[in-house]
Amino acid sequence: MKDITKKIVTRITAFKQDAYVEPDAGSNSPSIEEFALLLSGISSCRKTPGIDIHMGYEHLYLCNEEKAGIVREHLYKIYNITDRDSLIDVCNQLYSTDHDLSDFRSFWNNNPAFDISELNEEARAFFESCMEYSKNFNNLTGEGGFYAWDCNEIIGLLRVGYAAKLITKDEFWSIVLPMAKNAAHLYKSWKDYATGCLCGCAYFMFREQGANEEIMRFF
Repeated sequence: MKDITKKIVTRITAFKQDAYVEPDAGSNSPSIEEFALLLSGISSCRKTPGIDIHMGYEHLYLCNEEKAGIVREHLYKIYNITDRDSLIDVCNQLYSTDHDLSDFRSFWNNNPAFDISELNEEARAFFESCMEYSKNFNNLTGEGGFYAWDCNEIIGLLRVGYAAKLITKDEFWSIVLPMAKNAAHLYKSWKDYATGCLCGCAYFMFREQGANEEIMRFF
């Protein structure tokens, strides 16, 4: 493990041990819909052209037609998203870190999900590099794995898609509510969820930068 990765693991470990979490609010707990929107807390803080204010966590944000056009242009430029189907495809293909971790764990448990010999030399080297890197965070994430990062990013991107009128409210909730229920099952606290987000983000950046560990210095 390189020094930069050691520092990342050390700081996330310290966060998990020391981060303060507000006590349970009891009767003031959010509805399942509000909880689902809160799961996109990190991604919802990013600025998106056409969305002039923070979208909040109490309801879905919807742009007027002029602003929606700006958002759609941004989604096409960054993700090549043009409609409902391409939006969902990007969510599933790009934010798949927990699926990766599930594959890695199958190898660590001597029950591989696929035959690694079927990969060509380049693909196998990349897979093994990603698997080795993700091992640094395996004990930190626990049962929840990297699902928190995928959840945060997918819900956030779908919120932007809804704001741009690429999906309907019913389509949004049909995808997001099952994710929220799964997150509630996997994570015992917001601290655990945040830890999963941090670990998943670190792995995601490593993977998306071609398994280049030096790029992680910014993290």
